[in-house]
Amino acid sequence: MPPANETINSHIQFIRDGIENFDSSNTAMLAVISNVCRIDNKASKVSLVALNQMIETVDPAQPLFELSYQRYAVNSFAALPLEFMDALTLRTKKYLFQQSFNYLRSFSSEKLPSPSVFETIVLFCRAEDYESAAKDLEMMAMRSLHVTNAVDRSVGDNQNMQKDQCHFLFDFLTYRIPFLHVYSKYSNIVNVLLHFSQQPANNPQNHQIYRLVEQFLMRRWNWRGCHEIITNMTVLFGVNHKENSLMRHMTNPKTFSQPVDNYQFPINPGLLKMALYSFFRAVKITGHEIIVENTLFPTIVSGFGWPEKSTTYFPKWAIDAIKTKDPASFLPNYDEIIQSVHEVARLHPSLTPHQFLIKYGEDHDPLTVYSMMAVLFRIAYTAGDTKPDITSEFYEVMEKKSPKDVVIMGTYLIDYIIADAKTQDCNEQTFKNIAKAAALLIFQWQIQRADRFLLSLIVHPTTDEDAHLCIQIANEFILTPEFQERIKWFHSNVPKKDVNPTEYIKAIVKYHDMFPEFEVCQLAVKNENVNPHLPTYYGCLIERLLPVLDQYLFVALEQQGYKLHPQILQTIALFYKYHATPIHLMYSILFTSHGKMSGPDAKSFVLTFASQIEECHLTEAFEKYNHQKTSREQLLMELIDRMSASLDFVLTPPPFVAKDWKSAELNPGAQTLYLSCIELMASPHSPETLVAAMINVMQMKPHLRPFNVINLIALLLTALPSSYAEALHEEFVAVFDNNETRNLKFEEIVFDNYEESLLLNLPNRARSINVISQNYWTHCNLSLLNSFAQEYVPKLLEHAKTEKDLWYTLRLCMPIIRRYWENWDTAKQMRSQREKFGPLFIMKLIFEKLGAMAEAGVEFVHEQHLCDLFYNCKYVFTGDFLRDTAITEFAKLPEPMRDRLKFYVSQSEPSTQQNEEKEKTPEREPEPEPAPQAPEPPAPAPQQVQHQPIQMQPMMPPPPPQPLHHLQMQHHMDFHPQQPMMAPPTPAQHQLPNMSMHQPYPGAVFHHQMQYGMPHHMHLHPQMQMQQQMPQQMHMNPMMHNMTPQQQYAYMQYMQHQQQQQHHHQPPHM
Repeated sequence: MPPANETINSHIQFIRDGIENFDSSNTAMLAVISNVCRIDNKASKVSLVALNQMIETVDPAQPLFELSYQRYAVNSFAALPLEFMDALTLRTKKYLFQQSFNYLRSFSSEKLPSPSVFETIVLFCRAEDYESAAKDLEMMAMRSLHVTNAVDRSVGDNQNMQKDQCHFLFDFLTYRIPFLHVYSKYSNIVNVLLHFSQQPANNPQNHQIYRLVEQFLMRRWNWRGCHEIITNMTVLFGVNHKENSLMRHMTNPKTFSQPVDNYQFPINPGLLKMALYSFFRAVKITGHEIIVENTLFPTIVSGFGWPEKSTTYFPKWAIDAIKTKDPASFLPNYDEIIQSVHEVARLHPSLTPHQFLIKYGEDHDPLTVYSMMAVLFRIAYTAGDTKPDITSEFYEVMEKKSPKDVVIMGTYLIDYIIADAKTQDCNEQTFKNIAKAAALLIFQWQIQRADRFLLSLIVHPTTDEDAHLCIQIANEFILTPEFQERIKWFHSNVPKKDVNPTEYIKAIVKYHDMFPEFEVCQLAVKNENVNPHLPTYYGCLIERLLPVLDQYLFVALEQQGYKLHPQILQTIALFYKYHATPIHLMYSILFTSHGKMSGPDAKSFVLTFASQIEECHLTEAFEKYNHQKTSREQLLMELIDRMSASLDFVLTPPPFVAKDWKSAELNPGAQTLYLSCIELMASPHSPETLVAAMINVMQMKPHLRPFNVINLIALLLTALPSSYAEALHEEFVAVFDNNETRNLKFEEIVFDNYEESLLLNLPNRARSINVISQNYWTHCNLSLLNSFAQEYVPKLLEHAKTEKDLWYTLRLCMPIIRRYWENWDTAKQMRSQREKFGPLFIMKLIFEKLGAMAEAGVEFVHEQHLCDLFYNCKYVFTGDFLRDTAITEFAKLPEPMRDRLKFYVSQSEPSTQQNEEKEKTPEREPEPEPAPQAPEPPAPAPQQVQHQPIQMQPMMPPPPPQPLHHLQMQHHMDFHPQQPMMAPPTPAQHQLPNMSMHQPYPGAVFHHQMQYGMPHHMHLHPQMQMQQQMPQQMHMNPMMHNMTPQQQYAYMQYMQHQQQQQHHHQPPHM
């Protein structure tokens, strides 16, 4: 190798000097040395030690930090600087990540990993993809979860360390990095379910791990985007249980308490029911069509009881599955529950504590085995305003219950509360007394957790009556002083973990000092030397309540007429300062309740929540004036301008985007789109008036980039409820009803000059409606294309009366057919559905409408172009599938159109004899002294061109019809005679009609997200542009308008030959 130049040598010397005089406080030099070091050189000895010290810098004066419940960790909080991380190479980052993992593996129960280690891992997970960073972390957590069962049979410190590791890993995954689930693999959820299908040993640590992993599942199932929720549930339950042995456990939720044939539901059924609610909301919002044949979906849905008011957004197949079961079959025996609880409460005073423990500690009586929590609730309820303490035998009985038993006892408690309330004359005071007793049970006696109590209240009821009663109890429970005290203290003293993680962890410790949550064993046996609490860095009651309150908001609105008490709304909003996806939650609530929540209630809901969400920046027109001060068009232009600005910035985001947008809930474009939808859904204006304003926006003024505005309007419509799209469809139909197409020229409908007309301030409302509709169907979910073919197109054709109406409809249909065709397994769909397949069904409807219009005496001025379009559709996708329909409908057409379409109804594959025949062309006129060259086809005489048809076999299919690009060229030449003419198709294309399958589909002319109509001749397909680059220009003669394609081809060959001979003769005229 050649010697290094002076620049390289100076760099090498600079690094050597840095190694010799290394200063660990110089992070810039440390980054340089770390990037160039190798294992066996001097730089590695310097840098690796410094990197390890940076990961966990311990304060010598105070080496340990006290976590919640007197657990101790290394006293180091500062994560690596972000600038330092960005300066490292991928190899160095990977080394640091592995070193951070070593701290999670090697620790002691008295010296847990420091918070700085976890915060450093957060930086890696945000900066790298799932496979590079988070995958190893999740796999470590899954392994530790399965090991916890095995270590219960062991003794010593190893057991405690394994449970400590499992708990702090899931605590970190669940509460610190909930965004990680976007990239996680669905197999991890299956691994957790497999763990739950086994019975964990009954000890305080397993109770804590059980509760924590429930929270993990709730976030994985509910805190995802709509498409991810659908994918997740489809992966889990979109198979037959015979193909997935684990899913056999999920088919019957009742087996959670009563196993059948060794199959037991592995988790709290309320978690899965809550996940199904999220799944159905996602299906509603996205418009997905779920294939449920041979899947577990109907079985699982029918295994639960569902309040009728909560099923308003369920898909039809789910409603059908629910109807297969009698709702009464899900109701418990309320009389039996009341009798059992009263019997245990009556016997308690007559038994000694030891007798009580023997009788109910190992109780196997199905009537009383799960009744102890309900018995304690009855004691609290009958105590009234007093707050008595309970004796230790109750705690000793509860201590003998497994994690699964505690979950079942919680649902049994809800059944008892419902049964007892039905025996009373319920009023507001009754619900306050029930909530007061529940607060005593939860916050003073600590028999139950508040999040589990609310979860059971929300998802366990199976009828509207029971659900409404439970929501009223939940309302009063949220307003209890104990509940209010905790959330208000937390909101005032705890910062957001993403903003200040160090202060967050310290504040969590103070919160648990103020409001501790004890385990039953601590209350049963007063042993100060025993600390059953596993290490907690980020979790607490407020964090656990967040996903539960999400479901509470949906159910409370459904059961209370979409109204919330202002005090409850303000209390719930305090939680959403700490929520991971608050904007998505607001959007989902407004979407599913659209048309049911009135304007003032919707605005109050949005503004109350927005006041607690830093990233929620709404417009002043909404916050101050409720969209009443300015016109609707100005309002929409402001929203569109915000969306455009959030997509176009380079480095500095606009002020209405989250400051730290790289780690925010949504990227800038999605954030402004969601917030725009939230404003419009909460607006007092109806969908009809807002859609009309969207159309009027295109008429207001010349837009600098019109199709950017069109695309943003279409994106808004796809993200809004279906009532907005229906309003747009009604506007489209109104174009026919008002006969607005009469004022449109054929060229205005077909040509792509919409943008030019806007720039020239010559807008047309009918054309704006068409272009917005086209972009809406281009951007919308593919599942909606079925409704486009089966519902929307028939409605349009029903109102079409004239030829222009038909072209106006084709202008919309052709690009959507193209999108439909490109995004489905067309061959399989066509074989299975045939004429019911979307594109074929649309073309069939068009043929039938064409025949009906012909019978009604409608005159077709542009019949040639219709015929060419139908031929091209035949060659591209319809083939012979619609031959029978074409024979029937084309017979109704005028004779010239029947003559042009006679080959459409012939078989696509010609016979061998027909293939051997060659097409004959008229003789060309004699020419003076032609130069020697390759033979050219003769040109027809003018009289022959006009009066003599081209001779060909009767059943010979025509050459591929001119694509619509050619059609557009032909019309352009009428207005621009100096434009170059397109080269004719090759003879091979004429001899092989199927070659047209490899040519650009004419529908692609319509398929533009940023253009409307047929493109300008300078924007054609690249292959066609090359064909236009002829040595000399060819000019279109008006006589060609009346020629057949074969005559045009012969005439074009003649003209090309004339120009190549450089004879500047005038072309013959008719």
